[in-house]
Amino acid sequence: MADEKDTFLSSVEDGILGAVRPEYVGEEQRLRRIERGSYPKFKPDGDGYDYETADKLIAASPLTMPKPPIPSYGERYVTGVAPQRNKGAFQAWQWHEDEQDWGIHWPSRDPNTGLLLKGRKHDTWDKLVKGEADAGYRIYQDPETKRYKSEKTPLLEDH
Repeated sequence: MADEKDTFLSSVEDGILGAVRPEYVGEEQRLRRIERGSYPKFKPDGDGYDYETADKLIAASPLTMPKPPIPSYGERYVTGVAPQRNKGAFQAWQWHEDEQDWGIHWPSRDPNTGLLLKGRKHDTWDKLVKGEADAGYRIYQDPETKRYKSEKTPLLEDH
């Protein structure tokens, strides 16, 4: 019988939570998942997250900066708190106002290939779509792999 932490970890890995918190899925659990080679089967039209691809990206471009200090009142309520990361890192520290703490955010897109790491039924797919559009990317489904990808849309002046 699985203990509560393993059950919770499985829930997180199955994509139930939108942001993966370091206290629940830290480096130790990530390395254990890699060692076991056991990943939930990712379905592009499902509700999961592609942890296998994400783990490879983390290994190639790790987040090495320590947790940032608590942002000032002005940052939190006036200008907003931008995610923090070292140059080239795949993950980023993201401020969670409701918890008054930083958590590690796992991105939705492979920055090198445009491959999207969330399934279409993921709880935060709508945020992914909005974020991609706001950044000037368009989402499409690769006809061969059936995976969703995004690519930068050309500016009108580029035509």
